Amino acid sequence: MRESPVFVVGYRRGVTGRTALGYARWLTDAVPGHLHVVHVTDLDDFPLDPDEFDWEAEAEERLAAVRAEVDGQLTHSSMTWSYEVAHGDPGEALAEIAVRDRVSMVIVSAHIDGRTGRLHRMVARSIVQELFDRAQCPVLVVPCRDDG
Repeated sequence: MRESPVFVVGYRRGVTGRTALGYARWLTDAVPGHLHVVHVTDLDDFPLDPDEFDWEAEAEERLAAVRAEVDGQLTHSSMTWSYEVAHGDPGEALAEIAVRDRVSMVIVSAHIDGRTGRLHRMVARSIVQELFDRAQCPVLVVPCRDDG
């Protein structure tokens, strides 16, 4: 008997995360499998001043808010899913998880219009290139329009 596919979706707060997760939900409805949501921490997950007395509590609150956002989007779905927080370079972290868990596909989203600026496009390209180079499975890049 063939195992169900495992899809990893790279999730970050905002429209790119919602776009990637929405497509991943659609895909797991069409091709039943397990969805593993991975949030790779970034600067938005941590307060600016690490010397603040409540820095750790604030960081935990921010990471809990990301998890709550994912929970809210997947609560009423019938698929099986899991959640993981990873650290480091997003492309490397997602690729390592893809290899570690022998996943069927990695799903990420990237902006396609010019309003996000050159830096964001360069970062998205570097994440996608890292995945193409190291993930050892198909990589699906879902285009995202930032309409808000």
